[in-house]
Amino acid sequence: MTFDPQTTWIKRSPHRCVGIQETEDGQRRIVKRFQARSWPGRFRDRGRAEREFKVLRSLHGAGLDVPEPHELRRREGGWELTCELVMGARTLGEALADDGPHSTRARETAAALGRLIGRAHALGLDHGDLHAGNVLLDEQDRPWMIDFTGSVLRPELPDSVLERDLLNLAADCRESVDLRLRRRFLVEWRRTLQDQRPSLAGFVSKLTRGIEVKAVSRRRDSLIEHEDRWLRDSGLCEQVRVKGHELLVSRLLPPGYRAELDSICAPLLGPIPGDLHRCKDGIELLLDTSSRDRRRSWAHLGRATQHGIPALTPVALSLGPESRALYLVSDEARPTSTAEPAALARLLGELFDRGLCLPQEDHLWASPTGELLLGPGSELQAAQAPPHFRDLPDGEALVEAFLDSWRGEDHVRTRLRHRLLHG
Repeated sequence: MTFDPQTTWIKRSPHRCVGIQETEDGQRRIVKRFQARSWPGRFRDRGRAEREFKVLRSLHGAGLDVPEPHELRRREGGWELTCELVMGARTLGEALADDGPHSTRARETAAALGRLIGRAHALGLDHGDLHAGNVLLDEQDRPWMIDFTGSVLRPELPDSVLERDLLNLAADCRESVDLRLRRRFLVEWRRTLQDQRPSLAGFVSKLTRGIEVKAVSRRRDSLIEHEDRWLRDSGLCEQVRVKGHELLVSRLLPPGYRAELDSICAPLLGPIPGDLHRCKDGIELLLDTSSRDRRRSWAHLGRATQHGIPALTPVALSLGPESRALYLVSDEARPTSTAEPAALARLLGELFDRGLCLPQEDHLWASPTGELLLGPGSELQAAQAPPHFRDLPDGEALVEAFLDSWRGEDHVRTRLRHRLLHG
């Protein structure tokens, strides 16, 4: 009798699936299946699987921390590769969200990650999709690289690849990692790469000096250009059917809230009067029926919440012709038309740190502690210049409140302070 391994699929897309498979001897491994829906795609499945398997084998053979490849085979009309399962692993993004920027081993992890990426670049790896979701930390916080679909090993790695990879990682981690840890990563990356590829020394030094400023632009572009991710059934949201209604539900909700969707989403499903609704355990929800473009507003606040900008948390969006949006209101926040200047300066600093501005101030909410949050109707737009505080009362204090939210390098902070105060 042939053993049929049990597979739990953890990620699915139209072209490939990733799962955890239990083998006959009780071991677990990762399986990635390439199985495109179209005939042209299926014709290319074998090549994709073979290229990824070859890259994995070369990197593992060179001693890089990547999952060990096990097998490449044809199965159920597609092509599969299997590889080692990194035990107890979290993605770098998940670890940053769970542990915060000051975890006890953060300094060692930042250095180890710098050495890992530096070695990968020295080996000529053009990963193609390097971001915080494609780096794992195991139970000892040791970093691993994963997901080499589309990766290529090149004899000479173009400068543009080095810059792209560093910018992607820097932009992904700006809100979660202290500047000192980002510098620690860059120091180890530069040292490792220069030791193994001395010819790159000049470009590497120049790149690391400007990476923080460029990362702001990369984060801004990511936030603005990809707002559509909050309007589709994806990794960030889930399309569900509640009492006959199609809803898009945010995955940012705590698990306990998701278990009560029927009750929580009631304001979306019927003619319930009023905007604010109190559920059990004191949970307050805001039903938005008045914003000019509720779908766009829901997407903007979803992107803001995902990237650490203070905002009402999106709960659900009805997908009918008359869309309604539902938000979680925390800490008894309420709309405000008279924002306290220092609180506004801090919010503007959070936005400017991501290359954004707030073109209007009539969609803000304030908590009893004074924190300002973006509310329905807020739109994220690219910042052309920092706010002007020098002509306001207590302008110097506002500048300091603004800079408290700025995560950039010290010399940039000094120039920005001078510009804000003296023009």
